[in-house]
Amino acid sequence: MTPGKILVSQSDCSYVIKLVGDVRVILCASLNNYMDAIFKSEKISEIIVDMVDTEGADSTTLGLLAKLAIYSNDKFKIRPIVFCPNESLHKMLMAMGLDDVFEIVKSLQSRLDDY
Repeated sequence: MTPGKILVSQSDCSYVIKLVGDVRVILCASLNNYMDAIFKSEKISEIIVDMVDTEGADSTTLGLLAKLAIYSNDKFKIRPIVFCPNESLHKMLMAMGLDDVFEIVKSLQSRLDDY
């Protein structure tokens, strides 16, 4: 597996978190710091988690993402969007019940079909 990276971006009230490769606990301090910055925001219009290039994610990473989603649901009344075409990762997200707090999109085409 490819070593993991977490890339982030912010524009106005939109936040993007991109997980690349095999994302493990060692990267979670950085993810948690970025989430703290998001939590200090007064307004958030959307949060996108891009897992298109994710090969693996451990339970700590998924737990932090769940924390982000729960906070976003409660404080800003938004459900973050997760793009996750990887079948095994998608099954893991669903098995963990993360579809309760995220909008999980398996493919870009399925998202386009909604419009």
